[in-house]
Amino acid sequence: MAVDSGSGSLITAKWRKIAEDEVLKRSSHSVAAIPGKEDAGGNEQLFIFGGELVARQPKDGHVHAINAGMCGLFFVKRITSI
Repeated sequence: MAVDSGSGSLITAKWRKIAEDEVLKRSSHSVAAIPGKEDAGGNEQLFIFGGELVARQPKDGHVHAINAGMCGLFFVKRITSI
């Protein structure tokens, strides 16, 4: 996938499915990668919040952490609730 960055140059990206856990099925959600927020094994984490399965019906109020494990496996852990 290539996207115009607004400055006339293209940013390229490759989509990869990283988790299939039922609790993560949603759309319209936020995902953040925070530098320095590794798990105990030194693996980077992604944090997922919000989203919906049905239009205008929020999925949940939890923040989920996806930890990149060995051999490309990813583990999902709910870390908080609002």
